[in-house]
Amino acid sequence: MLAIRLCLLLLLLPLLGEAQKYFSTHYRLAEGLPSEEVRAAIRGQYGFLWVATDGGLLRFDGRSFVNYKRVLDSHYIKALVRAPDSTLLMVNDMGVFSIEEKPDTAYLRCLIPGQPVATDTTLLYPNGLYFDQSGVLWISQPNGSFARWRQGKLTFFRFGPSQKYQLENGGRSAGAVVGTPHWHRRIRIWRKPRG
Repeated sequence: MLAIRLCLLLLLLPLLGEAQKYFSTHYRLAEGLPSEEVRAAIRGQYGFLWVATDGGLLRFDGRSFVNYKRVLDSHYIKALVRAPDSTLLMVNDMGVFSIEEKPDTAYLRCLIPGQPVATDTTLLYPNGLYFDQSGVLWISQPNGSFARWRQGKLTFFRFGPSQKYQLENGGRSAGAVVGTPHWHRRIRIWRKPRG
């Protein structure tokens, strides 16, 4: 008898509870976005939503946006990523920046400079950030190369058009990159077939 009551209670239990309701809100120029081209969004350590747009780096508190474009030379934010140590990184045409979050503000610090001319110590219009399983940062560039940032040292991998590779993250393409084949559980770089 107890078993029957227990089974009946378990069968009726879903009918007693309410389903969670999810709401969504669309934000556009009228609501404070400087651009409707949103490239990435990531949650920060204090609960703010960081948004990469063509009009600057934004911090959203649930009500309004704060734009950090006044401290950046390039407003075109291409990517946001969380480093293994939980630091947020951002990339724009002028380099890779760390975002030092505070409860009431944030500070941006240039980690790796970028510029319009390729050199051995600066990035050429970096456009993507990826961490491999070892915590090494890989930065894609539109000139058919990518850079590895490991232990404070920048190393470039430049290849010709016949040696193009694709970076794949979890089965989804994360952007065209050129490089050497390098396998990881989460991030995989594979060579495009010729032809």
